[in-house]
Amino acid sequence: MYWKNIRWSKEEKCYYNPENGLKLIGVNKWFNSKFVEEVDFDEIAQKVAKRRGVSVDEIKKEWGEKNKRGKSLHNYIGKYIKGKYYKEDNYVTGYKEIINKRLNKLKKDGWKPFAIEENLSAFGLNGIPDAIFYKVQKDGKADYLIVDWKFVEKFKTYNRYNNLINELRDLDDSHYAKYMCIGQIYKYMFYDQMSKHFPKISLDRIDILV
Repeated sequence: MYWKNIRWSKEEKCYYNPENGLKLIGVNKWFNSKFVEEVDFDEIAQKVAKRRGVSVDEIKKEWGEKNKRGKSLHNYIGKYIKGKYYKEDNYVTGYKEIINKRLNKLKKDGWKPFAIEENLSAFGLNGIPDAIFYKVQKDGKADYLIVDWKFVEKFKTYNRYNNLINELRDLDDSHYAKYMCIGQIYKYMFYDQMSKHFPKISLDRIDILV
């Protein structure tokens, strides 16, 4: 990839640009620190535990299982797209049918993998989009699709109680709004890096899919 001019610093525990020594901050970390109200997860765990009549440890264990599920399914998708073998676990077994159906539809619609979980760095930020697909149209130009796989129970497309903060305070703090904002950041990062090598690439031909 054209943007692989970064290195991992064990001492600083972050990516950096060896050409100028610039330390890079993760896209999600930067976005949450700037636009999402800070959350006390211990306090939330206590409230959820009290409401459900279970222990805090049970709630945190449940959250841990959801994180494991997400990582497993992301790994499966990456291997599936690359045509590599992946040993199924219980998470994959439960979601395999719907995942394969979605991936096969993307393939049927003409989308081809361009980058799968590759580092993308620009503007002092670094992130790993789940997948970037491309499709060459009749005019010879390519459309790009930046995809963010999500496995969230009770996925919220609108939050009536909370908004994002600072410059994005007019947007609600829902799953959809946050993920689409992060997708837009990736869009501009991708355009910034690609346009250096392909000046004819068009920003309006890069789309986001959550």
